[in-house]
Amino acid sequence: MKTLLQFLAFIILSATGSAQVTSALIKANFGVDAELRANYFNGAALPGNDDWFINGNLGTGIAVIDTSGASAIYNGYLSNMASRNLPIIRRMNYPPFSVINNTLLMDAVFVRDYHGDDSTVYASGSNKNGMSPVNWASPVAQSIPDKNEILDVFVHVKREGISAADSLWMFCGISIENTTGNRYFDFEMYQSDIFFDRNTRTFTGYGPDAGHTSWQFDASGNIIKAGDIILTSEYGSAGLTLIEARIWIDKSSLSITPAAFSWSGQFDGASNSSQFGYASIVPNTSGPFYTGLQCGLLTWGGPFGIVLGNNSVKTLYSARQFMEFAVNLSKLGLDPVKLLGGTTCDRPFQKVMAKTRASTSFTAELKDFVAPFKMFDAPKVDLFTDVPVFCGFVSTSNIRITNPINTSIYNWSTLDGHFADTSVKTSVYVDAPGTYIVTQKLNTDCSLFSSDTITIDYDLDCGILLNNDLSFSGSLLNDRVYLTWNALKNEPVDNYEIERSTDDIHFFATEKIYAKTNRPLNGKLSAANNVQNTSATVVYYRLKVSNTGGQYKYSNTIKFDLANGITKSRVNIAPNPIKDVVKLNILSKSAGKMQIRLYDNVGKIMRAVSSSVQKGSNTVSLSNFETWPDGIYTLKVVLGSEVFIERILIGK
Repeated sequence: MKTLLQFLAFIILSATGSAQVTSALIKANFGVDAELRANYFNGAALPGNDDWFINGNLGTGIAVIDTSGASAIYNGYLSNMASRNLPIIRRMNYPPFSVINNTLLMDAVFVRDYHGDDSTVYASGSNKNGMSPVNWASPVAQSIPDKNEILDVFVHVKREGISAADSLWMFCGISIENTTGNRYFDFEMYQSDIFFDRNTRTFTGYGPDAGHTSWQFDASGNIIKAGDIILTSEYGSAGLTLIEARIWIDKSSLSITPAAFSWSGQFDGASNSSQFGYASIVPNTSGPFYTGLQCGLLTWGGPFGIVLGNNSVKTLYSARQFMEFAVNLSKLGLDPVKLLGGTTCDRPFQKVMAKTRASTSFTAELKDFVAPFKMFDAPKVDLFTDVPVFCGFVSTSNIRITNPINTSIYNWSTLDGHFADTSVKTSVYVDAPGTYIVTQKLNTDCSLFSSDTITIDYDLDCGILLNNDLSFSGSLLNDRVYLTWNALKNEPVDNYEIERSTDDIHFFATEKIYAKTNRPLNGKLSAANNVQNTSATVVYYRLKVSNTGGQYKYSNTIKFDLANGITKSRVNIAPNPIKDVVKLNILSKSAGKMQIRLYDNVGKIMRAVSSSVQKGSNTVSLSNFETWPDGIYTLKVVLGSEVFIERILIGK
């Protein structure tokens, strides 16, 4: 089994003095205090302080890890011991590159390692950090010393603000089985999409330079390509004792003087003669840029609980069991935006892998690891339409994004088609065949992230309704629209679907009528649709006919003017419940006077409005409910001799 290694705070000595801080602090609105609770800092309540998890609802600080279903998982541990062996991977509680409280949340991840049959333990041998992953001895399921056993790993990357000038911070945490003595960890960040296959117990997708991706420099020491990074650290019983940053390079690069940082003298590859390996670096500026510490006694272990190596479950960490650190990647000289230009959405790496070592030496034998997990992995935009072919009559087709992200920016364009409605950025309506394109940016400051294209075709003779006259028609009587059409001859029809619209663009199904095998082929079909609660003055209907092979075709569209056929007035309320504004859509059968009264739950008049209405559609907006107490109120509308009473709910 395997302990989840923590991203611990690390120490580097520069020419100006220590770069390591071992006291609690807040950076980029995130608490680094070996504590997992948002709105707490260093054991005391501090509203507004972000962290890994929410414990209670105090303050405005956010939890960066998604905890949905945590109670069910924890209760499952108690009722089903086998579930304790299973890993957990949870991503950030917000979409990647979200802007929250004026900071850019790039991504976050929480990983609980396998227990029991854990194949992510290095086989005994000479596995080293400087080797290519292809040469690591096949990982196995075996026990390891408890000081090397990883339980949980945490990683969070964010900018202190939203511009490239703001520092890029990396926050990491790890919990392990052992709480005493020295513990040795590495967090390795890959530019490539490295992957561990548990079935074959091999690594794939590693970099091209002896299993990694090299940092590359020009003759002046400027970085022209970012590569792999490793943060190697050590905790003793008293706390953080050592941390070091290294980058993967061609050994010849040591003769170049980097512009963003300095070499500190260490280089280790697979052997003494290796061309590629990890070289240690320090920043060119003075002052601390690492901070880290370990938890105290009885620290809350998060909503998922804690599963130990022996499969026991507890809720509180023992002292020194959880370790946490932060690093300023910008100050360290590893911020890709400041080094290479681009946007704040450019990621500093692609995958993270956490490992433990046998001793403080960087070249010590590797022990436990958490398989590489992806970071900054937003879903690329994907399009779908339920009307890929205009069949017969040209109508409208709804093209929608199947995986929208509420923080993404989507832009639509067409080469040869026509948009009927683009008011909703994640879903558009088109009324002509053609090619339609959508592009995605992860936020307003990001460059293009992805795009997708979809084509709407036109088929005049599309195999259904051939040589058949539907004669789709209808009439309006009182509050009902009566629709009739011809049953089709010599066609294997499965169903007829009635669709309604108030703008002749956005159609919604109101009724589906299935064809009956015993119905005469030349018979008439009919349906009635109630429009009493329709606030619009005009409605449109069309018929969607589907055959048994899944093909479909639309009829002609027919229009009804409800205002001319109004025999009874109607009042509709939207939204309900309300927060600050409510709209009354009033369809009046005649012009005249109107009175509106709002009563509280004891019958007191809270608001009175008098106005005139015209025949047909009228809209009245009522606002300024922000200060009203939450609860149920009574709305009374009087239109001549007609009285309408509705209940509304005000809730913040």
